Amino acid sequence: MFLIIGLGNHGFLYQKNRHNIGFKVIKILSQVTEIKVNQRKCKAKIGKGVYRYKEIILAKPQTYMNNSGEVVINLVQTYNIDPSKIIVVYDDLDLTLGKIKIRAKGSCGGHKGLRSILECLNTQEIKRVRVGINPGFKVSNSSGFVLSNFTPEEDLVINEVILRTVQAILSIIEEGLDIAMNIYN
Repeated sequence: MFLIIGLGNHGFLYQKNRHNIGFKVIKILSQVTEIKVNQRKCKAKIGKGVYRYKEIILAKPQTYMNNSGEVVINLVQTYNIDPSKIIVVYDDLDLTLGKIKIRAKGSCGGHKGLRSILECLNTQEIKRVRVGINPGFKVSNSSGFVLSNFTPEEDLVINEVILRTVQAILSIIEEGLDIAMNIYN
């Protein structure tokens, strides 16, 4: 069973923030896989279903970003999920807007939501799909920037990259990490 976690902050105020790209990906992934994310369990909105013979749980933590790990560890324990079957999707200020990068493991790179997950699971070997939100200039206030909304011009780029990110996640599930990395990195 795969667990796909989209990181973001819950609530209407944060809905269109750059930091909520993980939630946006889960929304489209839900539509593509026809897995409805309409249950509340383990402090998350989840959907459980089958896509091309693979069992999948889609999840949007309903804690704040920095506490995402408590949701993930609860889901892992509740559904007995092997950490090798976890895929985390989140925003990355170090990547240019519109780029995606798939990694098999590594540090959190300063992302507090991912840090929380890695600490709670006590491993850095978690697959992740990073979605670039860097506008191409130095951002002086990174927390203010990630909690701001995309501009209309950025929205055009983001809508396209969300579709590519969904394809990348499905490629990881269906074809494996190495093939997905070769295609999408």
